[in-house]
Amino acid sequence: MAQPQALADYLENHADIPANLGDVVLAMCEVGKSMARMISRGALEGAMGAAVGDNTDGDVQKALDVIADEMFFAALLPTDVKWYASEEREDVIACNPNGSLALATDPLDGSSNIDVNVSIGTIFSIYDAKPDANESFLRPGTEQVAAGYIIYGPQTGLMVTFGNGTLSFILDPDLGEFVLLNGAVKVPETSNEFSINASNYRHWSKPVRAYIDDCLAGETGPRGKNFNMRWVASLVAEAHRIITRGGIFLYP
Repeated sequence: MAQPQALADYLENHADIPANLGDVVLAMCEVGKSMARMISRGALEGAMGAAVGDNTDGDVQKALDVIADEMFFAALLPTDVKWYASEEREDVIACNPNGSLALATDPLDGSSNIDVNVSIGTIFSIYDAKPDANESFLRPGTEQVAAGYIIYGPQTGLMVTFGNGTLSFILDPDLGEFVLLNGAVKVPETSNEFSINASNYRHWSKPVRAYIDDCLAGETGPRGKNFNMRWVASLVAEAHRIITRGGIFLYP
């Protein structure tokens, strides 16, 4: 069996990925390893799911949200990240004043699921930094230089793109490294799954209701086949399932 390729080796062997950008992703993954260990210990680490306030979006902020944010920021200080934007902070803050990159993150997406042992994750997006902090982020997604997420579940995985295809890595607990699983990830073209919070049906627009009603009608309906509904309430988990098995996620 071939030796799995570690993330650091992959980045070193691909000259098209700038070293400073690779270093940022490696720093995120080092924290991801620590997060995976903490999450796997659950209540042994203390009350990680305890509410400690509200974040900038008005969501309940959990203890582990704050811990994750502080850990990622500290890990990025020695890197080329100039601006750091986090869902857990009110404003964009300076990281490395001499940096050339801007990183936005949700340090722990789906933290409401901490206490019930459901997959959660870290989302990140990286741009070339501009002199102004806010202008570094308020721009089209097509200007991203890298983006991805770390998912903490039965396995800890990394899904990342540097602008030319999508790469899938898995954390090998024996090696203590993220190793390459798939260097050319493709979303399946067809699926019989959709994901939506059906409890909000009364609030949906008519087109959304019509689409879901057609899916629920099954093989006797206009779409001519049966569908399964999934809902995890964790964007990373929903996205990972869709990338792996296809389908659609809606949050109207």
